[in-house]
Amino acid sequence: MLDHLQDKHGTHFENDIVNLEINTPNSDNSPLNCDTRKKICQNLLNIEFETTIQSVREDLLKSEAVCVTTDLWSSIQRYPYLGVTVNYFNENLFLVSKNLATKHLPGSHTSVNIRDGLIDVFNEWEISEKIIGLVTDNASNTINLAELINEYYLDISTGSTSNNILQFSCAAHVLNLIVKKALNFGKDLIEDDINNFDENDSLQVIASAFHQSQVLNDCLNLKQAFLNIKQHEITQDVCTRWNSTYLMLERINEQVEAINEVVSEKNFRKKFESLTISVIELVMLKEAIGILDYFYQATVELSANKYVTISIVLPTFYCLKEALMPETKDSDFILTLKKVLYHYIDFYTTKYNIFEKDNKKAINFIKKLNLGLSQPLTNKINNKDEYDVNENSLEPKAKLQIFDTDKDYNSKTVKAKVAKLTGIDRELFCYNLESTYINDPIEFWKLNKKNFPLLFRIFKRLFCIPVTPVPSEELFSKSGYTIWDRRCKIKPVKVNKMMVIYGNL
Repeated sequence: MLDHLQDKHGTHFENDIVNLEINTPNSDNSPLNCDTRKKICQNLLNIEFETTIQSVREDLLKSEAVCVTTDLWSSIQRYPYLGVTVNYFNENLFLVSKNLATKHLPGSHTSVNIRDGLIDVFNEWEISEKIIGLVTDNASNTINLAELINEYYLDISTGSTSNNILQFSCAAHVLNLIVKKALNFGKDLIEDDINNFDENDSLQVIASAFHQSQVLNDCLNLKQAFLNIKQHEITQDVCTRWNSTYLMLERINEQVEAINEVVSEKNFRKKFESLTISVIELVMLKEAIGILDYFYQATVELSANKYVTISIVLPTFYCLKEALMPETKDSDFILTLKKVLYHYIDFYTTKYNIFEKDNKKAINFIKKLNLGLSQPLTNKINNKDEYDVNENSLEPKAKLQIFDTDKDYNSKTVKAKVAKLTGIDRELFCYNLESTYINDPIEFWKLNKKNFPLLFRIFKRLFCIPVTPVPSEELFSKSGYTIWDRRCKIKPVKVNKMMVIYGNL
């Protein structure tokens, strides 16, 4: 650890350590008065914490807007914590995530208490004016946090607030709900067809049996070695863990031969023989994995925080619906499973307004993003037809040619319309004519930030928003390296300091 601190802070840190460790001895050659290990560690922790705080503050000052993600969890000590992180674009247009706090949040976890905890963090870091969005899970006590925070800042101001925080629900959680509901409650929707698939329940029993019995696990290891199968444990299906159903099915499919060998052993036959996976069930298992793989891939893509995800939410759900369309080669089981999954996609996307199409709301949303920009949006963007251009009148253009005012436009219609527009109206019009498509929004805006300066600033405000609270949920796993059974007396204040340091290394 000392090597890391010296590499990060330079040789002056070594001098700090020396000053902290030893006090100058008295002239009468009395014994050295050394600080205890606890005191030295505490002082080192405070120094590193203050250094980290200062570094993060400097980075936040350079950002135009940030998006907050938050989640709650309890430690092994049963202390409740509120994890708070921010996402933003740095000067080089890289998405950055910073851990602001792992705040102890005692008492009932009501919406008001969570709001007060978040506001304390916002005020401590002085970022309330920069927050554009808040990403939470879909729990009832967090679903209206942004509204409560906006009301709070409105009440303490002069009647208006300079910022309006927008809340976004977790898209990956919606996908998880769709899969869980489809497999657990699909029988109520289409009884005759889905009754043939009791496999999900029996597979969960298999996974639980191997998880709870060391004897079964030992036998499984022997069978895996004999059959030359990878020695993997059976993955558990955990309701709060995304993709765990898919991963359980995939692992059982990988280990099905070894599992059947184990449950058919003489010692286990009487108790577990009913868990033998038949050929028909194996076919259904493989078909289910093929369908659920779409949801697995979608969850992985949406859970990233190193690239833009907000722009792929709608395409992801549209692609899922397209993948669930029936085909002539589908078996009865696949048709039934697709039908149930499609039903729950419609149900949850409607519940969380994922496919909502409201042009007026979209325009108001862009106007909110435009707060503080030098050129305010005008009402011209309401009239989309005003900007329609006959595509036949446009000649093929080289990359970015249409945005270079020094170029000679081949279309007089385009020249005339562009000349009449100013500010963001001109940028929106030219942006709609851009013929160059780049899959990565960040790469596109690195090339075009000078051509669309106002839209670029809106991009930095909007596209820093992740569609899952993964950054704050990662604090759960990171905390496992800080709080464990042999450090169960660590206090919340120290936990916060250690997690801020560890989360911003």
